[in-house]
Amino acid sequence: MAIETQHIEFKRIWKDDYLKWICGFANSEGGQLFIGVDDSGNPVGLDNARKLMEDIPNKIAATLGVVVGVNLVENYSKQYISISIPVSSAPIAYQGKYYIRSGATLQELSGIALQDFVMRKIGLTWESQAVPEATLDDIDPKAIKYFIERGIWSHRIPESALNDSAETVLRNRNLIDKNGRLTLAALLLFGKNPQQYCLTARVKIGMFGPGYSDLEGQNIVDGNLIQMADRVMDVLDQKYLMRPIHYEGWLRMEPLEIPDDALREILYNSIIHKDYRGGEITIRVFKDHLEIWNPGKLPEDFDIDRLWERHGSVKRNNLIAEAFYYAGFIENWGRGFEKIHNAFIAENLKLPTFSSHTGGFEVDILREKYVVMSGYDKIMDKVGTKNVTDDTINFNEQLSDRQKDILKLLGYYDTDDVRINVRINASELAEKFSVTTRTIMRDMDVLVAKGLLRRVGARKNGYWDIVKK
Repeated sequence: MAIETQHIEFKRIWKDDYLKWICGFANSEGGQLFIGVDDSGNPVGLDNARKLMEDIPNKIAATLGVVVGVNLVENYSKQYISISIPVSSAPIAYQGKYYIRSGATLQELSGIALQDFVMRKIGLTWESQAVPEATLDDIDPKAIKYFIERGIWSHRIPESALNDSAETVLRNRNLIDKNGRLTLAALLLFGKNPQQYCLTARVKIGMFGPGYSDLEGQNIVDGNLIQMADRVMDVLDQKYLMRPIHYEGWLRMEPLEIPDDALREILYNSIIHKDYRGGEITIRVFKDHLEIWNPGKLPEDFDIDRLWERHGSVKRNNLIAEAFYYAGFIENWGRGFEKIHNAFIAENLKLPTFSSHTGGFEVDILREKYVVMSGYDKIMDKVGTKNVTDDTINFNEQLSDRQKDILKLLGYYDTDDVRINVRINASELAEKFSVTTRTIMRDMDVLVAKGLLRRVGARKNGYWDIVKK
């Protein structure tokens, strides 16, 4: 007993509507359509098999413009027809609509899926399209120089490339078409104003409170793609993420709360695999986690569980990916998720979770090294394992009791000597000490002036840091 597959379909009788199935096979990987066979693959026979042997090839040629193999088969005195459909090198339409074979089903294409299909059939991709009005004046020399320097440092570009012109660099990476026109990939990777050609080629970052409606601040990072990850990392570092402080001997260590290499790998993957006809890459930063969403689905027949396993490198945007490879950002061996895994495990952190979400792909990362505490009562709930003492802060300075208490409060450390970034503002301190906010600010100024306290990060998203002896 046979079954229907990607390449086999059974029909009991012939209907002209089955030209859709032939269209779908031709647009996919080819296949066979059997007429006079039931759903289980058993021949049921045809009364008009010989007439159909003449009619079917003519209808297919006239309607679809393809040549197929039509054969009469006899089995147990049952006659049926086998139609062998080859793969078409050009897109085939039936009554103005395009169909493909997906698994054992027929699917009609529309929207972006149709656009991708047609371009793929004619040997083009979205990123390889030429932009006739663009010239080399639209390319940023600094971006080219950055790319060459990174490629030399990673030993993937020879040092002699420092003398190459921008045109030579772009041609070497297949970013100029055979007619000498810049491709869309060239302008996105190295353009002075890439968003002129693709507005959503940017990253949107937001800081959120308890829920998605509690937006506390945001940034939009734009510019060329080759330097996009650096710019995003700078914004995250300066405004959104923390650097918990610890000491290794006398050496003060301030690593980013999320492993730097792993976060960069996630950003590289987002940029390379993004569907640039969708929205922006978005990064939502919450008190306890962050979400990185990329408008680009996983490839067909590729499930999320396989990401942690050894797998081939499947790219949505090959030209962009190739530039990232030569810059030394990626390896082209499908090992990106292994690097992410190893980086998180090395720091005893929980692995990120991955999911298909709202037509795209999302990474969810816990902020395990960052404990957010708002309000004096919440802070005091945490204090008890190892708080700042007179041995930690130089209390020989002439300070008021309140100023000493402020230092103790802001200087809480956990059991691993990891700095907890206490989020308590001046008004909360004022309420705790029953004074005005203005009085607290004067206390802070005194502590800063005496070199006992410093401000780290921006005014809104930063924190106070105790200066140890």
